[in-house]
Amino acid sequence: EGRRGWFTSHSTPSSDGGECMYPLYIAREDREGEDIARADREGEEDASSDVIGYCTISPYRPGREALQYTAEISYYVDETHHRQGVASALVRHAHEECKRAGLKTLFAIIMNVNTASISFMSHMGYSVWGNMPGVADYNGVECGHTYMGIRL
Repeated sequence: EGRRGWFTSHSTPSSDGGECMYPLYIAREDREGEDIARADREGEEDASSDVIGYCTISPYRPGREALQYTAEISYYVDETHHRQGVASALVRHAHEECKRAGLKTLFAIIMNVNTASISFMSHMGYSVWGNMPGVADYNGVECGHTYMGIRL
């Protein structure tokens, strides 16, 4: 219930009635254990499959016209599905959809202690664009944010 507003912001149609420009993509696994390779935008509830990961596109500094073609990408994959291509499929799908929507630049904000995500995003073509040391507290440990970006 606490994430309903967040979910709604990623599934509400654009003001012109078109598709949401900042969607939420879902990777599912059917209950028989077969991975569903394509990334789908959340729609109707699917009782025959479990969510194993997601990828979101969020606006960067909404209302700033000069930044209208830039967005933030975030992703999560259940740890039991790591290194199985789920994150790659989600991010690739998001890239294609973002290009189609006219976005030109994506960036990810990653805690600098998350070296696996930094490595993964490098593999996906992202490069480090900046660091913000000591801005986050992760379980009582101060860490920084690494900004990684890509031009689509």
